[in-house]
Amino acid sequence: MPRKKEQKEGYHLKFIPSGRFDELKELAEKNEYFKNKTICLAKYIEAFSNTVERSWNTEKEFVGISQRILRERLCCDNKEVSKILKDLVEAKMLEIDKSTFEAAVSAWSYKPLYSSLEIVIINRNMISKVTDQMLSEKVSLKCKKLQKYYSVVSKIKLEDTVINYMNNVITRGNIDGDAFVPGYTLPRLTGDNCDTSVPIKALGKIPTEFIPVYKLLAGKFRISRPNKNSRVYTNITNLARQYRKFLRLNGQPLKGIDISNSQPLIATILFRWYSELAYNEVKQDVIEYQASCESGKFYEYFMELNGIDTNDAEKRTWFKKEFFGKVFFTKEVEKENYLKTQFKEKYPTCFEAIFNVKGGMYSNKYNKFAIHMQEIETQIIFETNIKLIDMGYDVVNIFDSLYSDSDEAIKLAEQFMRDEFKQFNIHPNFKKEDYSVAPFDS
Repeated sequence: MPRKKEQKEGYHLKFIPSGRFDELKELAEKNEYFKNKTICLAKYIEAFSNTVERSWNTEKEFVGISQRILRERLCCDNKEVSKILKDLVEAKMLEIDKSTFEAAVSAWSYKPLYSSLEIVIINRNMISKVTDQMLSEKVSLKCKKLQKYYSVVSKIKLEDTVINYMNNVITRGNIDGDAFVPGYTLPRLTGDNCDTSVPIKALGKIPTEFIPVYKLLAGKFRISRPNKNSRVYTNITNLARQYRKFLRLNGQPLKGIDISNSQPLIATILFRWYSELAYNEVKQDVIEYQASCESGKFYEYFMELNGIDTNDAEKRTWFKKEFFGKVFFTKEVEKENYLKTQFKEKYPTCFEAIFNVKGGMYSNKYNKFAIHMQEIETQIIFETNIKLIDMGYDVVNIFDSLYSDSDEAIKLAEQFMRDEFKQFNIHPNFKKEDYSVAPFDS
């Protein structure tokens, strides 16, 4: 008696460069290694979509792709996976950087190329079991801390009214260029309403900011940690702040705590260490730097110095990115920029510390300062998060912020973080967020 076919609920949600679905189908048709062209097309889609998500989750343009790991993910042999990557590069969907290759250490890096993306849904009932497993969200849960964390993150849901908000965003024209097909209606990616009569279907263009929203609506969770000391990336870490009011944990809106001037404040730890090591004391400019961060007024000095309105939220957000790019994360070269010069004049010892950590002029390790800051942040924030989970609270973090459905958990989070910073003689200022009482703009 023939075995009854297993009925699989739902669909896989993937992303491709907008308007290039037919091109991907053509690549699959021409690929001589695969007889089943639907399976072959799914492999091209997964190779691209996975690269997109990895670049979001690690905040990098280029991400290393190990052919061994991709081979396992796509269930391919060496020739097949090489062909898929080569085709995507030649089609200008991926850009390759071979300079990062180091035998047995790092792989070639790839950057996904697109001006906007298109949603693709793949019907689980119309693909093989192996292909279904290949397309599934694969979560590395070897680490017990990540297991605990994933058990809480996967409880996060989005209010369905977020669709109305997204449509309002489109109506108000708050998205870039032709990020959406004119007249295209946002599909409600919940339940079984995405079933289709074909195995793979492209739905239409999507603004990049909507992508993590759709992932949450579809219940497709992802968690990654590039190394044991790095930040932890999840579905909510790349979700724009304006969508946090729609998040629900155990059916409740989020309540959170955020450290004022968090990244500059965390840098204080490195500046104090350097000053004590180099001068056997904490220099006065380091003390002044720390005080400005603790008061939550660090950026105000430089904004006022450059005639930027400190009360304009959009300008403040822009300026923070500008400052990070030109001071904390820039490569040290002979050419100066206005913010680096101003920072050096205001806080000379702090600048010495940054220069020292980066490895000096023209060093190719200039990202070390940013890495150290993120490692310290994670040590304090993520470890506090795990401590609270171990105590029975559901808590998630978005880098330097902690969120829960429990007031008690947030009070404890503040206490624990104060204790952590106190070890470094630092006294942070905290900002509270409560989306249960915030205006609900839908």
